Formats: sequence, structure tokens, C-alpha cells
Amino acid sequence: MDTGVGLVPTRIFVKDFGPVREADIDLRRVTILMGPNNTGKTFTTVLMLVLNRFITYWRFVPLLLNFKQVKFTEDEVRKTLRENLVTDLVTLYSVGGPEELVRRGSDRAELRFVLRPEGDVFGDTNR
Repeated sequence: MDTGVGLVPTRIFVKDFGPVREADIDLRRVTILMGPNNTGKTFTTVLMLVLNRFITYWRFVPLLLNFKQVKFTEDEVRKTLRENLVTDLVTLYSVGGPEELVRRGSDRAELRFVLRPEGDVFGDTNR
């Protein structure tokens, strides 16, 4: 069952997340992360798994907003997506809570993603 447009991450911005001080990464079909040891390459790669799961959740938003028996508000859906994202981060990084993912010496971490419709990024994917 197709529930909507497939989304593809095209950019990821990370600040004070784990060992990453700051990274602004343009994502392509193939993206190679290079750098010295202990600078956050693996941390950033695992973040891509979390982002993929987030996109999977997002595909079901139209269903939740239009479900006939129980109506979900946009705020409820957004809150649920945020909670799922935090849960996935904590689980995949094997930490006790999201505060453990903040870079030492920082008050908070910042994660931003740019998502585009799959067809806009890779052309017609139905061929």
C-alpha cells in the first residue's frame, strides 16, 4: 500500500552531537565521509539509519491524519514523530537518554535534515 510520496534526505546538519562539533553534509546517491579517527564519521552514519526510520514513520502521516475512527491532529502526529526519533536515537546509540548524545562541554545538540520528494532528487523512480 502506497501512502504518499517517498522522501529522500538531501542534506544533514549536525552540531554538538556526540563527537561531532559541526557538520553540514550534502547527501547524494553515494556520500563518502572521510576524516581523522574519533571525529564522528560512524556517529553520523548511524544517524542516517535513524533518519531512514524517521522517513518510514513520516510515510504514514497522511493515514494518521485521515484515519476515520480516530482523528489525530497535526500536533499529535508531530509529537509522536519527535518521540519516535528520540527513542530511535537512544536505542541505536545504546545510551541511557538523549542528553548523553550531546557533545561534552555543550548545552544541547542540534540536528537538521532537508528532505525532498524522491522523484525530485533521482528523477522518475517508477520506471
